[in-house]
This record gives sequence, C-alpha cells and structure tokens, in this order.
Amino acid sequence: MAGHGIALGQSVIVADDLAVGRLIEPFRLRIPSGMAYYLVALPEAFRRAPVVAFERWLRHELQRSLSPGPPPPSRAGVGR
Repeated sequence: MAGHGIALGQSVIVADDLAVGRLIEPFRLRIPSGMAYYLVALPEAFRRAPVVAFERWLRHELQRSLSPGPPPPSRAGVGR
C-alpha cells in the first residue's frame, strides 16, 4: 500500500507483515470473524504419517498464531 490507507485482514495472514514492520496495527481492536476451518479426512487417513505430520504442523501454526506476539512497532514519525 506504499504507506497509504487502511486495510482489514485476518491476523493469521498478516502476522508476518506485522512482525517485520511492513504493516502496523494502529489499534489493538480485533473482531472475531465467526468463521472456522476444519481438517476433514477419512478416519484411516489420520493413521498415515504425512497426514499426521500435516495435522501436527497445522496445530502448531494455529497455536503460534493465537499466542500473543510482541507489541506493534512504534508509530513515531509515521505520516510526518
């Protein structure tokens, strides 16, 4: 956005950009979307190593996205 405007986004999608300062979070306001994701497969699929590994990775990423991160970068000097 080249430093102009405001955008709304899912926290899990913009987390990396917030972490490195490409985006800033001007408010600590977060609004739950009410949406959910489901991992669905036949029961026997959950016994296969690749599926187990994917589920483990997915749960790890979800847990990481839900844990509080560092405070947003300072806005000092922004827009001046």
